[in-house]
Amino acid sequence: MALKKNILANYFGQGWTILMKLAFIPLYIHYLGMEAYGLIGVFTVMQTGFLLLDMGMIPTLNREMARFTAGAHTSDTIRELLHSI
Repeated sequence: MALKKNILANYFGQGWTILMKLAFIPLYIHYLGMEAYGLIGVFTVMQTGFLLLDMGMIPTLNREMARFTAGAHTSDTIRELLHSI
């Protein structure tokens, strides 16, 4: 039962976020103007594209550096990892 409740709460939260984003668009356009709002949209699309290009490199590097700090890796394995990226 708790799983269903959590799933419904997650869907509700996602839906609420989408509705609020759509509801505030006219307010943003009113205060910023169409050109500034369009510029924000362009930068948002660019940021999303760069996040997609990342393809998990940041979490991988964080995990492997944590393993290195814990003593599970040597500097040679980290060097090989960086060369493979």
